[in-house]
Amino acid sequence: AYGIAQMALQDISTGQATDLWIEAEQSSANSFHGVQPMAGASKGLALALDSDESAPLAPYSVTCLFEVPANSSYEIWVAATPPNEGSPMTYEVEHVSWSPLVASDGRLEAYAQGLAWYKIGTANLFPGKHTLKIKAEGRRQQDNRYYFALDAVVLSPRGFRPNGIA
Repeated sequence: AYGIAQMALQDISTGQATDLWIEAEQSSANSFHGVQPMAGASKGLALALDSDESAPLAPYSVTCLFEVPANSSYEIWVAATPPNEGSPMTYEVEHVSWSPLVASDGRLEAYAQGLAWYKIGTANLFPGKHTLKIKAEGRRQQDNRYYFALDAVVLSPRGFRPNGIA
């Protein structure tokens, strides 16, 4: 009976949990080319990679540190360059295997010039601090440049529904 009650309480707390919003320009570490003004992005800024040069030592990447309050399965959404417009990118959460950064359900929600919301996957996380890393795997085909803009990341325990920059 205790286990059933505990699971019910967790279901209730997860249902009331809020989404965690991470501004990319406040990432803990990155080798992108910096924060750039981007019309329509949250706060009018995005973290941008835009170069014709290869990364000097390690692949171009960004690391976001975050903390979740509850043990749950979290949807991971990005507000970023759509996959077919930018460099091929991959991501990992908590040093688990790298996965392609693509719209996992095939849907994109455009909200600004060159930016769209898309769900890239889910992660089962426990309360505490965690790491999300995103890296460039190569140049984009259109112009042989490294290009990717990241506006925000959202982790949602309840199902996120993008609405522009909210």
